[in-house]
Parts: sequence; structure tokens; C-alpha cells
Amino acid sequence: MRRFGGIMVLLAAMALSGCMQMEMLVKVNSDGSGTIETTMGMSKATFGMMGEMQTGDEDPFSEETARNNAAQYGEGVTFLSAEKVDNDEMIGLRAVYEFTDINTVSATPAGGQEGMEAEAMEAVTFAFDPADGGTLTVTMPGDEPGEATDNEVDESGLDMMKGFLAGMKVTMKLEIDAGIASINTSRSFVEGNVVTLFEIDFDTIAENDDNLLEFMKSSNSGSAIAGLNGVTYVTENPLVIGFGAGGGFPIWYAGIAILLVGLVVGVVIAMKKK
Repeated sequence: MRRFGGIMVLLAAMALSGCMQMEMLVKVNSDGSGTIETTMGMSKATFGMMGEMQTGDEDPFSEETARNNAAQYGEGVTFLSAEKVDNDEMIGLRAVYEFTDINTVSATPAGGQEGMEAEAMEAVTFAFDPADGGTLTVTMPGDEPGEATDNEVDESGLDMMKGFLAGMKVTMKLEIDAGIASINTSRSFVEGNVVTLFEIDFDTIAENDDNLLEFMKSSNSGSAIAGLNGVTYVTENPLVIGFGAGGGFPIWYAGIAILLVGLVVGVVIAMKKK
């Protein structure tokens, strides 16, 4: 059974950091360059409580922190910009990084966010081949085969777990600028030129106790949690994406179309001669 390493550790780290939500979007251009957009935030109520416990003028969502996080995403990744997120629901930071070679990127939504352990979640890695328009191979994190075991869960602690992880959400998506001509997984993970690698919405997971219990028991296994409510997890590892404008028709269709147009024109001309 393939394992999704450390997802429970990540969620626990998020909980300790407050009611966190994290989203990462990796945009890849046709030459292998691109950007990484991260959005991290927490509810204002939680942020207020954290502020009461903090000493000094520390800001968990500062531009300085975002700048320092660049190195966490791989060699050659540089900080581009950052802006505060402050709305009715949450407060946080949206940061943008850029890279010249996707092959050097090692991405995890936790990044270097304060309170996140580096090993909380293994990184997603990439291999880009520019031949034939470009092919991107995405390797999802996982442990060695044969090591998967179910977590031991005390069912009496489900209510406490609901409160502990309420509001948690972590998402990672991949956007292919040139479009997606081919992909070796279900198109249900694809919307336009964006692929959802994974999305874990704990509030949805916890709506049903049986669903939550199954998640807690098997949350180290990507293949096991993929079918649960509140979880989206790409089904192929590695994921292979062919660049290009997908959804078109083969070139021989164009030949047939030209032939048919010629035939129609010929018929029209013949009728006019009569």
C-alpha cells in the first residue's frame, strides 16, 4: 500500500500553529520555469488568541518570514512578492516565488512556516523533459513499500480530534501554462490547465464519524484516504503530464475535413454547370 508520508504530523503541526489553512499553486511554463504561490492563514479569533500569548512584536505572517522561506522550496527558488491577507474570515499572507528550473523545486505547503517541522510532510518533486513539447513527471511523497500500517485510534477521542483540527485545510495544485495534452490519471483531477495533486478538508472529513475514523486509521496512506469525503488525492504516482493544448483533434481529422470541404465545393461547382 502506498503511503502518504506524514500527513497526520502535518495536520498536528497546523493545529499547534492555530486554525491554519494552506494552499500552494505551482505554475510551470513551457520552458520549465515558473512560480510558486502560497497562501497561509488562520481565523482572526485564533490569531487574536495567539497574539495574547506572544511576547514582543512577532508576526507569524511577515514578509521577512516569506523571504526566508524561499530556500525551503529548492535550489534557485527566489522570493518575488508578498501581500497580507485580511478579510472577514482569516488573516494571513500570500507569497509568490519564482524558479528557472522546475527540476530543482521541492515543494510542500508547510514550507518554512513558523511552527512547522521540516519533516512534517515530505516534499513533492518534479522532473521536466522539454522534448516533444514538454513532459513533467511529478513524484508524490511516500514511504518504502511494505511499511504501511493502520494507525491505532481511540474512538472515544473523535470529538476532541474534531475540535483539535477544526478548520484545517491543505491544498496543492499544479498549473501547466501550455495546457495539458495528456495525463496518466483521471481527468476528474483536472480543471482546465490546473491539476489538483491533493486537497484535505478536515471539516468535510469530520462531518461523518465513520469517515473521520477511517481517515484517522489510514491517514498515512494516500491510496486509502483518496476515496474519503473531504479528501482529493491524485491516484497515480508518479504523475506524468504531457504539455500542450489538450482536447483537440488528431491531425488526420484535419485531413478528412479538408477532403470533405473539397468534395462539397466540387459538388456545388458541378451543380452550377448543369
